Amino acid sequence: MRLFRQFRSIRTQFALTFILLMGGVIAVCLILNQTLLGPYYIREKQKTLEEVFTLLNSSSGSGQLEQEEDVDRLERALGRNNIGLILIDQSSRTIKSYSSDGAAMLKRLFDNLLGAGRTEQGGPESGEEEMTPVYGEDGTTLINLLKTSDHYIVQTVMDVRSGSRYMELWGTLEKGEFFLMRTALEDIENSAVIANRFFLLSGLAVILMGTALSLWFSGRITGPVRRLTEVSDRMKQLDFSAKYGGGGSLEVEALGRNMNELSEKLETTISELKTANNELLDDLKEKEEMEAVRREFLGNVTHELKTPIALIQGYAEGIQDGMADDKESLGEYVGVILDEASRMDRMVKSLLTLDHIESGAESVTMSRFDLSAMIRRLVQSSQLLAEKQDVKVVLDLPDELYVWADPMLTEEVFLNYFSNALHYVKEVNGEKVITVRSGQGGEKDKAVTVTVFNTGDPVPEESIPRLWEKFYKVDKARTRAYGGSGIGLSIVKAIMERMNQQYGVTNYDNGVAFYFTLDTENA
Repeated sequence: MRLFRQFRSIRTQFALTFILLMGGVIAVCLILNQTLLGPYYIREKQKTLEEVFTLLNSSSGSGQLEQEEDVDRLERALGRNNIGLILIDQSSRTIKSYSSDGAAMLKRLFDNLLGAGRTEQGGPESGEEEMTPVYGEDGTTLINLLKTSDHYIVQTVMDVRSGSRYMELWGTLEKGEFFLMRTALEDIENSAVIANRFFLLSGLAVILMGTALSLWFSGRITGPVRRLTEVSDRMKQLDFSAKYGGGGSLEVEALGRNMNELSEKLETTISELKTANNELLDDLKEKEEMEAVRREFLGNVTHELKTPIALIQGYAEGIQDGMADDKESLGEYVGVILDEASRMDRMVKSLLTLDHIESGAESVTMSRFDLSAMIRRLVQSSQLLAEKQDVKVVLDLPDELYVWADPMLTEEVFLNYFSNALHYVKEVNGEKVITVRSGQGGEKDKAVTVTVFNTGDPVPEESIPRLWEKFYKVDKARTRAYGGSGIGLSIVKAIMERMNQQYGVTNYDNGVAFYFTLDTENA
């Protein structure tokens, strides 16, 4: 897979494209060189001979062939193109000869004029281009008749003895002179093979060097793109720490800067979205918790009100139906109705108090007051109820104990603790005891801890965390018996949290103690 990805990379494709392009160019050149070089070479030689013929014919026709200027031009043309020339008049007298072997040239001219080296069917007059090889007296044979015109014939011949090929242009000039121009034809096939081999080797060298250069250039070009790809891959994985470090063309640098800015904006946006999402989850969780509390609250209220309402309705219907036909029965029925109505009234008031405290509608007014005096006053008001239950109340308090708190709310907390102690106190070692004491303690240095202890059964350990929940009752039957609603400790919790104080419960072998703390100095 990694190799496939590398093959698909821009750098590799760039190099392969260059190799294929150069290889195709070399292949086309080799094919063209092999197939078209020979015909092209022949045409160029023929064109050169015809141009020299035109120069020779024009000079001869004007009667100025003997002029030095014409001779110089003709000699330059013949020498430049390696052309031999023999020119004779109608009396077979040689006029001009430009060749290292004038006799051979003259012999070739006579052979052509006399038709030697041709078949009887072939010849300039017949217009045949394909000739049957027939050897002349000098061992020269006609290979191909290239062109015939009114004044000359162009043909290729071979000297069998030397294996050399020539192109000849011979005929008559306008003034009647006979001429022969002859130029050697190189072995174009061998030359093409050599040229192709050289071209192939050169092409391979060019391909190798070009490939190396293309890889280097493509690396320079694709390097920044590859770094941008790596940055985008890390961004795809939400890793926005990756940044483009620069380099490359102006366009790539601009793209890199844009990607860096995009990365920063995405990181900021995603962070904001995560924060908003977290807040939304918290809101949803809080809403679900509130909904659960609401349902539980409605269920508890419904449950708590159902019993007294049923009793009130039942006893009221009994009175209506005449079941209380005497004064004593009527008083009993009316007493139950009043007790249950009073129970509902206390529960409703407690709920309103708790709601006011939790919602903040009940303001906390901090003031300095004597806590010992308050506790003694509240215990004195409940002394008759304690004596009725044979409960011994012990106060372990200093003569004066000044604290900073809300007096009304503090009174509510103590009354809830003391009321619970009166209802749940039991005889231990032959006596029922409620002890109220104060002492230094708590997390704050300047704080006092007030503890209300009653002898009896400890609170079950599994119930301790739930004591402060609304309507939670450890002993529902007993709570019902004394008219409790399970809201008192919830009120204690709300008050103490509003005043930023501690509260709790501690089990002992012979009873249970509830406590709360207050500041002795103004914070």
